[in-house]
Amino acid sequence: MRAARFRPGACLVLALVAVLAGGTQQASAETSPNLAIDAPPSAVVMTAPLDPSPGTLLTFSVAVTPGTNPTSTGLYVNCDLSWLGLGPSAPLFDDGTNGDPTAGDLTFTVQATIPSGTKPGTRLGDCGVFDAESRSASTSYSVNVVPAATDVGPSVTDTVPLSDATDVATDANVTITFSEAVDATGSWYALSCASSGDHTASVTGGPQSYLLDPGTDFAAGELCTVTVTA
Repeated sequence: MRAARFRPGACLVLALVAVLAGGTQQASAETSPNLAIDAPPSAVVMTAPLDPSPGTLLTFSVAVTPGTNPTSTGLYVNCDLSWLGLGPSAPLFDDGTNGDPTAGDLTFTVQATIPSGTKPGTRLGDCGVFDAESRSASTSYSVNVVPAATDVGPSVTDTVPLSDATDVATDANVTITFSEAVDATGSWYALSCASSGDHTASVTGGPQSYLLDPGTDFAAGELCTVTVTA
C-alpha cells in the first residue's frame, strides 16, 4: 500500500498567495467610488377636455418631475402653443394663476380658448422643462380638435288636440309640448280659426309643456290652426 505524500512548503506558498490575492481584491472593492447619476427633469403633458371643439376653454398642464444629483431648482416650463395664439414659447404657471389650481405642486398650467376659426384636426407641439442647473428636457403633445356641435333648437313634439284632429269640442284647450324646456314668453303662438277669427288665450304650465285656454270658444265645424314662432 502506498502512503499519500504532500509537501508542506508548497501548501504554505499557496496559502500565502490566497491571502495576498484576497487582500488585494478587498482593497480594490473598498476604494471603488460611488457614482451618482446626474438626471435632468422630465415632464408629462395633460389637456382637458379631451377632443375639444373651437370656442372651448382648453386647460393645458405639464406635470414635472425634478432632476436629481443635484435636485432641480428654479424649474420652469414653456410650450409651443402657436395654434392657440399664445406663441411658440408660451410660459406655463405653477403659482395658482392662469388656470393653475394649486401653487407649487410642480404641475404647470395655462388656459386658453380655442379660436372659433380653428379647423378640426390634430394639433402637434412640444414642451420644454428647464431648471437652474442648466438641465432641460422636452416632450411632445397632441390635441384632437373636433367640429363644434350644432345647436339644434327646440321643436314641438306633441299637441292636444293632435294635428288634423276632428270632432274637437268648441271649448277645448290646446296643449303644446316641446322637445326641451323653453322660455315661452311674449307672442310665441298664434291661434286662428276660419270663422271665429284670432283667439287670445291664458297660458299655464311650462317650461316644456304649455296649456292654452282660449278666451272665447270656437265655432262648430270651423278649421283652427295654432302656429308656434321661435
